[in-house]
Amino acid sequence: MNKFEELVNKHYRKTALFLLVVILLNTCGNPVKPLNKRVDALNGKVDSMRIELNKKPSTIDYQRVSLESYVTKLDSKNRTSEELKESISIHKQIDSLSKN
Repeated sequence: MNKFEELVNKHYRKTALFLLVVILLNTCGNPVKPLNKRVDALNGKVDSMRIELNKKPSTIDYQRVSLESYVTKLDSKNRTSEELKESISIHKQIDSLSKN
C-alpha cells in the first residue's frame, strides 16, 4: 500500500485533471448524435416544404384560368366575327395548356 500511496500523492493532480477531462467529454455527449437529430428535423421540414410547393398552382394554371375568364367575358356578350375567332383561338390555347 505504501507504493500506491506514494503514486497517488505524486500524481494526484494529473489524475484529477484527466478524470475531469473525461467527465467533461462524457457530459458533452456524442457530438454526432445531436447533429443527426438536427439533420433529421431539417429533412422533415424540407419534405413538408416540397409537398407545399407541389400543391401550389403553376404559371400554366394561372394562364389557363385567366384565359378561361377572358373567354367567359367574351361569351357573355354579343360576339362579332372577330371576337368569335379570338374565342376559338383562345379555346385552342386552353386545350394546349391543359395537355401540358
